Amino acid sequence: NLKARRLRFNALCPICGEEDKSVNHIFRDCNLVKQVLQQMKVISVPIHENQDWKHWLAETFNINNTYQCTCLAVSFWAIWHNRNNFFHEGIWQRICAIYYRTKNTRRSIGKQAQ
Repeated sequence: NLKARRLRFNALCPICGEEDKSVNHIFRDCNLVKQVLQQMKVISVPIHENQDWKHWLAETFNINNTYQCTCLAVSFWAIWHNRNNFFHEGIWQRICAIYYRTKNTRRSIGKQAQ
């Protein structure tokens, strides 16, 4: 899709240098994601051989509490937003910036729910 629109396209993840063609990599296997989720205290289930992202995600949501599930969803949004900024504007945020964006967004959601 990015290549068809003549946007910056590289099959390699800009953080770890591994392929990012799959959703598995973007949201589960990339070291960036692992670090952000670890900082947000989200428990990630072990990856089984040939397990697709949807099953891994469902299992991960099942073992986390509501707060952690919200952190997981917000983390994925922040990671996707960061990835889009990179492809469309050439801007890449560091892990700590993504973590703080996730943390602040999660805090904002918590205040709105009260």
